[in-house]
Amino acid sequence: ITGGTGEDNQRWPSEIDPQSGASSCLLYNTSGGAGIRKSSGSAGIKYYNTQTGQAHVYFAFGFEAINNLNAPGNGRKAVMEKVLNWLENPSSTDLFTALPGDGEVTLQWTNESAAIYPGVLILCREAEGYPTTDPTNGISYVNGQILGDGTVIYVQSPAGGSFSHSGLTNDITYYYIAYVFDNSNNYVRLGEAYAMPQESVGPGVIPSPTNLVLTADYNEGEDKWSIHLSWIDNSSDEDGFKIARKKGEEAWDEDYATVGANISSYTDDEGGAGLAPNTVFYYKVCAYKGSDKSSYTQEKSTATSPIKKPTNLKAEGRERKVWLTWTNNSPGADGFEIWRSHPTPDTWTHIGNFATTSVNVIYWDEALDALDGRPYFYKIRPYKTGVTPGGDWWSDVVSTNPIPSAFPGGEDPVNLEALEGWNTVVIRFDDRTDNEKAYYVELWNKVPNNTELPNKVYQYAALTGDNPQEIVLTLSVRGKYYARVIAEHNDGGFSRYATTKADSSKTYVSFNIVEGLPDENGGSTGSCFIATAAYGTPMAEEVVRLRSFRDSRLLTHRAGRAFVRWYYRHSPPVAEYIRDRRWARAMVRTGLRPLLWIISYIK
Repeated sequence: ITGGTGEDNQRWPSEIDPQSGASSCLLYNTSGGAGIRKSSGSAGIKYYNTQTGQAHVYFAFGFEAINNLNAPGNGRKAVMEKVLNWLENPSSTDLFTALPGDGEVTLQWTNESAAIYPGVLILCREAEGYPTTDPTNGISYVNGQILGDGTVIYVQSPAGGSFSHSGLTNDITYYYIAYVFDNSNNYVRLGEAYAMPQESVGPGVIPSPTNLVLTADYNEGEDKWSIHLSWIDNSSDEDGFKIARKKGEEAWDEDYATVGANISSYTDDEGGAGLAPNTVFYYKVCAYKGSDKSSYTQEKSTATSPIKKPTNLKAEGRERKVWLTWTNNSPGADGFEIWRSHPTPDTWTHIGNFATTSVNVIYWDEALDALDGRPYFYKIRPYKTGVTPGGDWWSDVVSTNPIPSAFPGGEDPVNLEALEGWNTVVIRFDDRTDNEKAYYVELWNKVPNNTELPNKVYQYAALTGDNPQEIVLTLSVRGKYYARVIAEHNDGGFSRYATTKADSSKTYVSFNIVEGLPDENGGSTGSCFIATAAYGTPMAEEVVRLRSFRDSRLLTHRAGRAFVRWYYRHSPPVAEYIRDRRWARAMVRTGLRPLLWIISYIK
């Protein structure tokens, strides 16, 4: 949570998106009234969707409360207890609902932040799930405008509290997402809901059951399949529930089965005979009372085929592609969904489906969007046409080992070392390719990672000459540093990061800078310690000439760099000795005169 000078200037908790696509509601300090711009001391946010039976919980703390465990009312422990108590008996906090009718859906909402976000925009998508594209901040929209895979059906500021979406087709599910927005067209998600309009159904006549869940079960001893149904009962005076079923491509049987009031489960096993194997079954459930009935739940499907999570998933990076292999444990599946994330396992993209019934599966991912020395993450799950994927179908998540490279095998840099001096470091590695456009040395002040940027990057043209290659860095600030090296290919993309000489599983080295001074431009001007002590200041003309000779002559070849490293390792004690002894300083100045004359002659 960011803020200015006080708690009233912190961000709205609704402006903190803890999970992309989460249904969020506005959070406020419960002691301050709805909508007050104050997050310190607030209780945990809770959103409970009565249609899905799901609760989403996250937290917002001000700086005062986050460090306080036991403070009454706003400490971390008190807030957690409130949320846990609520979860034991959740109550509806829906800010946005959809009620089905005959050819229409009535949308209703509560905007608790209307003083700041007076407008409401609603997106709709038909049949295939919620819209996946959010409105863009700063852009205004009009009714009927297409936004990704959704359509704007309502946009108004200031907005009312309800809208009737009419002219709809019965028995089709419509999915809605509502947003509130301010006068600058900044959008905040308010909630999401879905509904299926049906003939002769009025909104709110009988509450519809929700959260239909199907589980296919195989009894190996009897060689029989059954499907277990469960749902949430949202009505209090129903006569019972009707279960509609569709088998494969057959028509719906609206009166397939009936259960009594207050019963929220059913097992379909064809009266004990068992269901037909390798068949997709579709179900939906409604409540009824006399001749009236509620709208149906969302249609769900499953199959009488063994579907289990794949195992032994492996991902190996090759030249500009990744080789995947896994064990198929689902002979009834049509194939597998392939999902990829880069460079961290939290931005998943469905990259395609792979149709196969093989037990041992091999798949090549050749459509990589970037090659930057960082890992790719993969997960897969089986799919079967017409069947809703199960949450337990996912494989384990794996990352590429090794990481894919833009270079052919054997051309990535290796044997990385850091040879530290007093205020310099030699980055040494083996260059094994002629295909590089450039080399980059990343400098970090902490252990390098794949989610943040380095503190500094040094670029060098393609290297020539014998290995090992050496790059000298002169740094001005003392402390511990880390470095990584990577090559850029002439045709685009990067190598893997250079592995270290000491440990081929590591891709960075660390080193220490003991002393250094910043120059006027913020660059590095390593001090010549003995000369500085002798002349009393690092800015003395003689010290500047010696430093220039070091940088322009000694550091340009291997023998000179070796001498500089030796000098910085052994000179500080000598400099410390002569610093407070006038006769020693005079003797050193006398001894340096021939060297300074030689340097002037060479220059």
